[in-house]
Amino acid sequence: MIKPNIKLYLVLFCASMLITLMSFFLSQESRAFAIVASIGCGGLTSVVVAWLFDYSTCRATNMRLKKISEFVVNGLVVSISRYLETYCDVCVELDYQLRLHHYKYDEWFELFIRALSEGKPIRKSWFVHATDDVKQQYDEFVKNVFWLIDSNIITFEEYRRIKLAAQRIICTKIYFANTEVNYKPEIYIQENQTIVQALKLYAPFENLLNISFSSEAPLHERVDLINEYDLIL
Repeated sequence: MIKPNIKLYLVLFCASMLITLMSFFLSQESRAFAIVASIGCGGLTSVVVAWLFDYSTCRATNMRLKKISEFVVNGLVVSISRYLETYCDVCVELDYQLRLHHYKYDEWFELFIRALSEGKPIRKSWFVHATDDVKQQYDEFVKNVFWLIDSNIITFEEYRRIKLAAQRIICTKIYFANTEVNYKPEIYIQENQTIVQALKLYAPFENLLNISFSSEAPLHERVDLINEYDLIL
């Protein structure tokens, strides 16, 4: 986020105020009083106007940078939403009656764990595809990460949080890709807890956890609302 140089404006304001106060020690009928007073008052006015202009410029710039940041992480947000909704798809395949139910992610995950505990057949290949999609989108994002940080579009801390969330999802592929081992539900629960904790560190990812969705109202369709034309107009 770009901010006005408050310290600079405070120094200039105090200097102008000091000049204005100095005029009170001069005779109000003297020419020096008029010059010093006009310089001081003019300086105060100029500082206030300059700060207001700088503030409005920074505000407009930050709004544009926010739009750009939403755009550059949109692919990753959508891919993560597809990963989260995979739990819904698996549950609906096991129980078609669930297709109309709108649940948040944690509720779909609970249904998934219940089905897993009951030994029902789980389409692990769907999760493999979902994690691969997250990895692909993250790799594309990383290609431009240094430019994004240097341009103040995202901060280094935001990048660290994005990386943590993406990598924790990608790491779960080992459990879904291994068809020869039936991991206990506790493993999935533990991994899910670390993923949720990581997602909560970055607002665009955390929002995904708070949206109710169903197989007929997929999560990715509710979050993929970026209009690239907004960046041009």
